[in-house]
Amino acid sequence: MDSSNDLIQDYWHLYSDGRRTDIPFLTDEDKSFAWNSLAICAFRHEVRILVAIVNDTHLHALVFGKEADVVRFQYALRHRIVSHYKKNGQGDKLGKGFYLACDPICQRRELLQKFMYVYRNCLDFFPFLPGTYPWGAGNIYFAFRQELKGQPLASLSVREQMKYLKTNTHLPQDWRIDENNVLVPSSFIDYGRVERLFGSVKAFLAFQFVKKEDEAAIKQDINRHYQAYRTMEDLRGKGNRISLRLCGKTLVKAPFDIRLRTARQLIREKSASVSESLAKAVYLELEDLQRLL
Repeated sequence: MDSSNDLIQDYWHLYSDGRRTDIPFLTDEDKSFAWNSLAICAFRHEVRILVAIVNDTHLHALVFGKEADVVRFQYALRHRIVSHYKKNGQGDKLGKGFYLACDPICQRRELLQKFMYVYRNCLDFFPFLPGTYPWGAGNIYFAFRQELKGQPLASLSVREQMKYLKTNTHLPQDWRIDENNVLVPSSFIDYGRVERLFGSVKAFLAFQFVKKEDEAAIKQDINRHYQAYRTMEDLRGKGNRISLRLCGKTLVKAPFDIRLRTARQLIREKSASVSESLAKAVYLELEDLQRLL
């Protein structure tokens, strides 16, 4: 029986904008910082990473976790990256802003397809196999995992760990770090969960052969979702300023009537129309907005 369309829960696709004109992760050091940050923030917020990649303009990760934990992970990762660049006087690398969108994945087939999309994402610019890309998941799936690349964190002093990973978070000491101070994928990526999802090497290999039109459709869907998310985040920023003037609280803590008044104000200012993006921005249901505005 084909179980490819089985319903699943607690799986998410986290990503930044793949069409950026600025280049936030231009250098090897930039990419290494973002890669290590994925691992550190996921560990801190009890989120499991299934696959991830960082390239010059954007990053992708498929993760497993409860929604509240994933949201904390999402915002912690964005804050860490933005703070790092600002601290180093490199805020211009982030252009007009750096946002991370996060979409739920509810069907197993979609999860497997997006897994392979992320795993193969480097093929747009990297001339070798995905498993050899330095800031990707590597060849850790369905493999003999006897590789001891790098050295365990336990072999480093606390000061060295803080210096190389730029965090005071106490990480598992059996995690390994390579000679370029990059955390080894098998340390923190949940390859066991991935292998159970695919079920066999044959299925894993079959999903690697993605049709160009299917990949193009995935890209279009990701870009559409990202733009909707960016619109929602921009509206929420404007809405928070209105809410603070009205009641001294941000929208997430404001009562229902203040959130509704904020939505009205955004529409009057022609910043928004009655839409799903506005509803999410002010933490209301779209049906309530349509009925009350």
